[in-house]
Amino acid sequence: MVVWVLTVIKMPGNYLERLRFALVIVSESSADISINCEEDTGDYSIVPGINTCIFDCTIYTAGKHELCLSIREQTAEIKIEDIRVHGLSVAGRIYDCVYTTRDGVHKPNVCTLGELGTWCWRFATPVHESESWRIGLV
Repeated sequence: MVVWVLTVIKMPGNYLERLRFALVIVSESSADISINCEEDTGDYSIVPGINTCIFDCTIYTAGKHELCLSIREQTAEIKIEDIRVHGLSVAGRIYDCVYTTRDGVHKPNVCTLGELGTWCWRFATPVHESESWRIGLV
């Protein structure tokens, strides 16, 4: 019997695609958040008003992935207005998400975050072959 094992080796040039996300976030007060996707993480300080958080992520495998935003500190609601991938809005697909509060309550399709927790948006890769996106590799 022959068993084949496929191993993905994560080397600097061995990736499927690099994605640049822009999250447009509206808040009435300051907040501290972190954004992560795969092994990439970024910390951001939100100020009152409209904020755009730019986040780069390297994707190594095809399939389903999540872009997650964790709220570390906040005093008012945070609303995620839009997500752009390489400058293109995901529009209504922004609601393919789940917000999990720190108490473990799962709230699907929610983009207004009123308490500490983690918001995750699901997307499939490779993005450049998506039926609905049709954007090029970076």
